[in-house]
Amino acid sequence: MLRRAIPWTVVFALAVLTVFSVVWSVSQAPRFFEVPGSGSSSAALSLRGATLATEHSKSFTVVTQQRGEDPSPVVYEAPDMSSSRPLLDFSIVSIGQYTYIPSQCKNESWEKIFTPTGYGPGGVMYDLDILLSSQRVVRRGNEYLAEWVPSFPWVRVDVVATVRRDKVIAERETFIYGNGTDWFLRPFSQHNYGYTVRYTRINSSPPVKVPRRGIVQEGRRQDVARACESYGAVSFSFPTSS
Repeated sequence: MLRRAIPWTVVFALAVLTVFSVVWSVSQAPRFFEVPGSGSSSAALSLRGATLATEHSKSFTVVTQQRGEDPSPVVYEAPDMSSSRPLLDFSIVSIGQYTYIPSQCKNESWEKIFTPTGYGPGGVMYDLDILLSSQRVVRRGNEYLAEWVPSFPWVRVDVVATVRRDKVIAERETFIYGNGTDWFLRPFSQHNYGYTVRYTRINSSPPVKVPRRGIVQEGRRQDVARACESYGAVSFSFPTSS
C-alpha cells in the first residue's frame, strides 16, 4: 500500500507546487495593455473621460519635444488625417493607413506608402492611448500621475498629464527601462528618456491639405523619377527674370 501511495503523493505535491507557481507569477506580473476596468478609481475614470474627449475632437495640434531638440508639431483632423512638417519645404501627410511623402519635385508628386498603425493617422494618438492604458492613476488637482507597464515588463512609462476644461492639454512622459533588459538593449545603448507633448488649438486647428495630384503608389519609383524629370524640364524652360 505504501509503494502505491508514493506516486500519487508525488503527483499531488507537483500539482500544489504548480498552482502555487502560477498564483505567484500572476501576482508579480504587471497588467496587460488595456483600458482601466469597471472597478478603477475615480481618478482613472476622470482621466479616461478627458483623454477620450481629446481624441474625439474635430481637430488639434500636438507638439512633441525632446530635451535639446526642436519641437515637432503634427496637425490632426478627424476622423483619420494628420500632417507634419519636419523640414520647411518637406511635409508628410497621413490618411488612414497610408502616408504620403513628397518627391524631390517640391511637392509636385507624392509617393503613397502603406503604413498601418493602431494609433491613428501618423501615430498621433499614441501618447493619449498610453493614458487610456495606465494601470495606476493618482490625481493632484489638474494633474494626473499615471503609470503604464506592458505585459512584458521591459519598460515602465510614467506620465504627468494636465487636464483643462475636461481635455488633456499636456503630457510629460518618462520611459524607464528595467534591469532585465540589459541583455538585448545593451548593444543599442538604450537609456531612459522622456519628452513632453502639448495639445493646442483643439477643435480649431488648420485643415489638413490632402495630396490630390501626382500620387504614385509605393514601389513605382520610376514614375516618381519621370515626374521629377518633367518638372525639372518645365522649370528649366521658364527661368525667373532678373
